[in-house]
Formats: sequence, C-alpha cells, structure tokens
Amino acid sequence: MKKCLIVILFLFITSNLMSQNKSEIDSLKALLKDSKEDTATVSLLNKIAYHFYHSDPDSTFKYANKSLQISNDINYCIGKVFAYRMIGLAYSGKSEYDKALKYMFLSLKEAEKTEDLKYISIVYISIGIVYRKKSEYDEALKYYLKSLEISELKKDSLRISFALNNIGIIYMALEDYDKAIEYYTKSLYINKKTGNRKSTSYTLANIGLIYKEKKDFDKSIAFLKEALTIFKEYNFKNEIGNAHTNLGEIYLLQKKYQEAFNNIQTANKIYSETGDKAGRAETYLILGNIYLNQKKYGAAESALSLGMEICKEIGYKEYIIDSYLYLSKLDSARNNYKSALDYYKKYSQLKDSVFSKEKNKAISEIQGKYNLAETERENIVLRKDKQINEIKIKRQKLLNYSVGSVLILMLFVVFLIIYSYKKLKNANQLLKSKNEEISSQNISLEEYKEKIESQYEEIRNQNEKLEIYKNELETLVDERTTELNKALVSAKESDRLKTEFLENLSHEVRTPMNAISGFSSIIAKDKFNFKPEYLYGIHKGMDDLVNTIDRLVIFSRFQLEQYEINIESIKLEDYFDEIKQMIFNRKSFLKKEDINIEFDIDYKNLPELFVCDKFVLNSIIKELIENAFKFTEKGTITVEVNGIDAGSLCIKVKDTGVGIKEDVISHVYDFMRKFDKENVLYRGMGVGLALVNRAVELLSGEIKIDSVYKEGAELTIIIPEVK
Repeated sequence: MKKCLIVILFLFITSNLMSQNKSEIDSLKALLKDSKEDTATVSLLNKIAYHFYHSDPDSTFKYANKSLQISNDINYCIGKVFAYRMIGLAYSGKSEYDKALKYMFLSLKEAEKTEDLKYISIVYISIGIVYRKKSEYDEALKYYLKSLEISELKKDSLRISFALNNIGIIYMALEDYDKAIEYYTKSLYINKKTGNRKSTSYTLANIGLIYKEKKDFDKSIAFLKEALTIFKEYNFKNEIGNAHTNLGEIYLLQKKYQEAFNNIQTANKIYSETGDKAGRAETYLILGNIYLNQKKYGAAESALSLGMEICKEIGYKEYIIDSYLYLSKLDSARNNYKSALDYYKKYSQLKDSVFSKEKNKAISEIQGKYNLAETERENIVLRKDKQINEIKIKRQKLLNYSVGSVLILMLFVVFLIIYSYKKLKNANQLLKSKNEEISSQNISLEEYKEKIESQYEEIRNQNEKLEIYKNELETLVDERTTELNKALVSAKESDRLKTEFLENLSHEVRTPMNAISGFSSIIAKDKFNFKPEYLYGIHKGMDDLVNTIDRLVIFSRFQLEQYEINIESIKLEDYFDEIKQMIFNRKSFLKKEDINIEFDIDYKNLPELFVCDKFVLNSIIKELIENAFKFTEKGTITVEVNGIDAGSLCIKVKDTGVGIKEDVISHVYDFMRKFDKENVLYRGMGVGLALVNRAVELLSGEIKIDSVYKEGAELTIIIPEVK
C-alpha cells in the first residue's frame, strides 16, 4: 500500500513539474505575440529555444534562427551569442558535430565582442562538449579549463560546477577513474551547496558511470536511478535516454537480458523522437551485444551493422571503436576467425589513434599549464585584495578628515561667539565703574563750587569722549552682531546641509543594503525555488551601493582639488561606440524597456582624435545618462554629439522625463541640494549635477540646462580641446 502511495505521489509531482514547464513556455509565447523587434524579443526567443533544447531540437532551430535574424537587424551582440549557441547545441543534439562547431565558434566571436567573461565562459563549455562528443579529448579539455579559469575568477558557482563535471567526463573516457571521481565530487559538492538540482542530476549520472566501470553495479544503478528521477522532473529527454542506455548496459553485464532489452528499447524510442543519432547508434550496439550474449547471431549482426552505419555517418569515433570490437566478437563466435581478426585490427588501430600516448601527453600538458595559470591567478587575486583594502583605508581617512573639518568649523564659530560676548561684557563693566565713580563724588556745592565747575568741565569732556566711545562701541557691537548673525546663519545652514546629507547618505546606503539582505535571506530560505529576480535584486542593490560610494569619492577628488588632469588623445568614433554599448547595457540592467535610446552623432564634422581627460569626460557623460534614466520612466533619451568652432566638443543629453521646476533650476548645481523630496521614486543625495558642474569646470568647459517641467530636460556641455 505504501509503495502505491509513493508511486502516485511521484507521478503527481512529475506531471506537475512538466505542466509548469509547458505553462512557462506558453507564457513566453504569449509575451512574444505582443513584442516588437527589439532586445526584449530576442531574449524571449532565446529562452523559448532553450526550453525546447532537451526535448525538441527542431523547435530550438526555429526560435533560435528567428532570434538571430532580429539580432542581426538591430546589431545586438548578446542576442547573437545565445542564438548561435542554441543552434550549435541543437546540431549537437542531432549528432551533426561539424555544423555544431561552426555555430559555436560564431557564438564565441560575438561573445568576445561584448568583452563579458560570463558569456565567453558559457560558450567555452559548449565548444568543449561538442569536441568531447567527437572524441577529441585534448581540445575538449582545453576549452573546459578555459571556462573553469574564468568561472573561478568571477566566482560563478554554476559555471564552475559545469566545468568540473565535464572535465570528469574527459578523465572517465581516458579510464582515469580516480581523477574523474575527484572532479565529480567537487562538482556535486558545489551543486548541493547551491541547491542546483539540474546540475546535481548530471553529476549523479556520471558518478553512476564510474561505478559501472568499476563493476560496482548496485551503486551504479542507485546513482543512475536517482539522476533519472530528476531528468524526468525536468523532461530532459536525451538525458533520460542516456540513463536508460547505461542501465541497459549494466543489466547486460549482469546477464539480466530482459531488463537490459527493455531499457535499451526505451532509450532508442526517445533518441528517435529527439533525432539524436549518436544515442540511437549506441542503443543498436548494446542491443547487438545483448543478442550476441544470447547467441542470436543473425539479430546481433543486424543491430551491430545498423549501429556501425550510423556511427560512420556522424563520425563518432568512440562508438566506431566499440562497433569493431563487438563485430570481432560476433565473427569469433561464428568461427569466422579471419574476419574477426580484421575487425580486431581496425579496433586496435582506431583506439590507438584516439587514446594515443601523444594525446594523453597533450592532455597532461594542458592540465599542467592550467595548474600554473591557476597559481598565478591566485597571486593576482591576492594582490588585488591588497589594493582594495588600501583603497578602503584611503576612503575611511577621507571620511575622517571631512568629519574633523566640520567639527573644527563648529568649534571656531563657538569661539567667536564667546569672544564677542566677553568683550561686550567688559565694556559694560567699564561703563558701570565710571558711573559709580561719578555717583560717589557727592560733594557740597558751596564748599566745592570751583572744584565742581572744574570737575563739571572735566566730566563734560569725559562725557563727550564717552559718547564718542559709546558710539564707536555700539558701531563695533552692531558690526560684530551682524558678523555673528551671518556666522550663525551659515552654521545653521551648514548644520542643515550636513544633517540632510547624512540622512540622504544613510538612505542611499541602507536602501541597497536592505535589498541585498532581503533577497539574500529569501534565496537562503527558498533554495529549491531559486528565482532570477532575487539575484537581480542583489545585483541592483550592489550597483546602487557602489555608485553611491564612487560618486562621493569622485566628487571629493574634484572638489578638494586633489585631482590632476591627465591628457590623452581619444579616438571619438571608438569612444562613442563604447558609450552606446554602455547606455544599452545600463538600460537592460535597469529594466527600462519603455525607454527608447536615440543617437545623433555627426562624425563628419567631428575630429578623428580629441585631446582631453578621458576619466573626467566619462564621469560627466555617465552622470548625465544616469540622471536621464533616473527621471524618465518611459519615452525617449537622445544623445547628440557635434563639433563647434575652435575644436570644441558639444554633447547634448535630452530626455522626456519629469523635467525641472523653473524656480529650482538656479540651484541644481549646489552640492547636497535635493528637490522633489516628497517623490519617493527619485532617490539621491544631491551629488549628480554638482559633480558634473565641477567636472566641466576642471575641463574649462561650459554647461547649460533647458527644461520644461513634466515635459523633459536638455543638458548641454561644451568641452574645449586641450591645445
């Protein structure tokens, strides 16, 4: 009863997962109906092609070719990378390896144009898989190790696991089972740690094959069946067929012919559906071996001949080697010793060519070079970590200096107030003592008339002097009071700006940190249902945090006059091609699909080379583009570039966003000024345009803003060429 319940539950889960996969494809197709010929459509087409890769190669061809067509029309490198790769994988699934390699190298060419190591690493793995299927193990290992090197540099656990697993397959084919199990174990550890169930299934299947070669059939069957369960969950048809093939081979070795026959028949049916010729060839060879063991020589010959024919058609050397061996055994069993000897000679010659000492030596040399490169890379990482720590220390010192400066300024203001107060108090005491002295001289008028008259004259003179002194003192008090009031207003304004800056800084730092913490917690709790939006949330939070710190550091360097202008010649056409790619990448990262990017660059009237500080110019353009994305939810962002008299460069960035209110345009360059505070959609610290203004001043340039509130803004900078 319990077994029945378990079977029912397994079938329910499997069917549910398959329905989810179909539902996901249907959802992607529904989005595709309303899409335009843009990067978003290319992404949808590539996703659909990938969903069909394991079960329907022909559908993969259909959607990948459509993606390639649009990518070529809009010159979208990343789209071409994945479209070429999916076409190559589809040809590999149909055992057409030369065509597969052709498209894989086209994919690699496009990936190298993007200069993104992640894409290059993915294509390296795919090229290695095709070479492995062609039994060219030295070439396969070379590309696997390249992918592993990049993945370890980027700390990409998924790609590291893929590379380790495939390197294990190479060593298994070379019958170095200890080395193979070493790589499989590393891969399995990473997969289980990250909760990657799909990658875990491949590693389990490969470990099962190791135990098959070691004749530990019980362990081999256990690992293969565990992998088969996961393959069925995700409807990986070719992998399901491969698992049944290996199970059939194990049952053959155990002389359980009926179980072997059933598994091989199931595998052959699946390979026929997917068009995997290599898989069909392998099933025919094993089927021929089953008949051979049962002494059904006629059936064995038919199956082996059919398998041999397919192997030669696709050029799969490893299976051709097996074909010669099985045909040699068949002729030997029939007492056709001459034919058996001929087949055995062919078997030996081909095996020696594939598994020759020279190739094994080449593989060892490749592995050795990788080990040396790995050691050097670790040294580079240590040096970079040291540099990062030094930068952190410098940034902390800068922050400490800033806080110390503010405290010193506040102490100076307090000192001025106390000093002025004491001086005023001393003057009042002097007046009081004079009045007391005059009051004490209460002498009889009769007795001291002359003395009083003389004293009266003296007092009158003193009063005149006192009046003059009083007026001077009042003037001095008024002047000092005015200065103190100004200092007090300045102190209050400084305190207000400091408080507002710290609040903004706290908000700008805490917001991405909360996003990183929140999404990390979700991923940790929900490790078996990993969603890309969680990773995007973490990535977006880290990007916001790094941008916040970079802006403060760059502005501080510019403002504190610690930056020295570094002049270099800039090739404008290449430079603005990089700017275009940066803007499109930023648009994709920020998911601003409703924004259209337009460029109007007048190369005819621009000089080929422009002498300027490239870092400062990059800082200006990056802030202008970031500002446009920030205040534009949908519409158009336009970048215009043209030359003007005297060799100056004019750059305009226009958007159709919220614009700037007329009453605040004169304050937009003020540091730590932030407007529209009630609008939570536009976060910031009030640094962006202040940084741009300071950077333009460093280059002796000009900046101008034209804006209509709620209709958009146009920022123009004019940068003179350094003579």
